[in-house]
Amino acid sequence: MQVLDTAVHSGPENLVVEFLGEGGQKIATTTVLSDRQLPLAEAALVARQMMVQCAVRHRGRSERLGGASSRRQRQHSRIH
Repeated sequence: MQVLDTAVHSGPENLVVEFLGEGGQKIATTTVLSDRQLPLAEAALVARQMMVQCAVRHRGRSERLGGASSRRQRQHSRIH
């Protein structure tokens, strides 16, 4: 997914950062606000770092377990 825009929503207890992609795709992170003075741009950077960490961990786990990521790669190589 290519990120086209980022939206930050601040609530009383948490901060939601939405990454908006083509075709209406959306990924959101929710962070508990421990620092009320966190600038929104920095909050978006923290959320992006969280997504990268999740993607790396999921990819490694999926490959070790022969998960969906590996299955998709095998299916893709059979088709092409």
